[in-house]
Amino acid sequence: MAKGQNADPGYQSVISTQAAVNQRTDANAERYAAHRRRLMGELLEIAPVGATGKLCLLGAGNCNDVDLAVLAQRFAEIHLVDLDAAALGRACARQTAEVRGRLHQHAPVDVGGLLQAAEGWRKKPPTLAQVEATIPVAVDKIGGALPGGFDVVASCCVMTQIGHGITTILGPQHPALGDAHQAAAVVHLRSLAAILTAGGHALVVTDLVSSETYPLEELAPGRDLKELVAELVRQGNYFKGVNPVGLTRLLRRDPILSRRVVNTRPIEPWLWRAVQARTFLVNGFLFQRSAAD
Repeated sequence: MAKGQNADPGYQSVISTQAAVNQRTDANAERYAAHRRRLMGELLEIAPVGATGKLCLLGAGNCNDVDLAVLAQRFAEIHLVDLDAAALGRACARQTAEVRGRLHQHAPVDVGGLLQAAEGWRKKPPTLAQVEATIPVAVDKIGGALPGGFDVVASCCVMTQIGHGITTILGPQHPALGDAHQAAAVVHLRSLAAILTAGGHALVVTDLVSSETYPLEELAPGRDLKELVAELVRQGNYFKGVNPVGLTRLLRRDPILSRRVVNTRPIEPWLWRAVQARTFLVNGFLFQRSAAD
């Protein structure tokens, strides 16, 4: 998780902050164990048979939340995408030569697509039309950085990092902040759909809220986490840009996503007791790219 501030906010400073956090947490793989099991379970469930498919992990970072050796048994190619090239390099260096032979690194790639645009918006707030005009450009740029044709694409708790980067650059009181967050969500989801092969699966996993704003450590045993997600959405207590109701509504209403996305379904939420004594409530959803588009 990369949440930090910089005295001179901008695209490069967001990358630097992300890199510093990744370096600091690089050796914390054991803290990711339960989270990794759940995420891996979702990925392996949608992996194609025959170990010939292509997997893309957006926001891969240190790769502490996945087991690359296991994934290499199920996919012929694994593409790791992140802002932080050094983190991807360290993650790959830890693998055996056989696993490394299946890994492909892509960095720096802004998988929300709007960090550089936000630099220009900081001093001169854009109109809604100007924000929306950046969306197809950003999607094309992300698609151009990746080979496409993926059988599975996963967004690995990166949407909160996308939102945090935009807020860092614009500032929490910027008049276009809400529009920028919405646009980044559109860019990210359209990009997932764009790089999938027909019939391919996308997995969107995101941290919804942390124990800093909700007492997750005090939940009663057996608490229904799906009901808790609904309660938090009703209260408006969630990280900016990751409202699951808003994201699934976007899949239905966006003119491009509504054509390309089918078979959307939520995944079971889980708790992730992570670094810095924080617990996160993690949730998400799956969808397929339409074979007809």
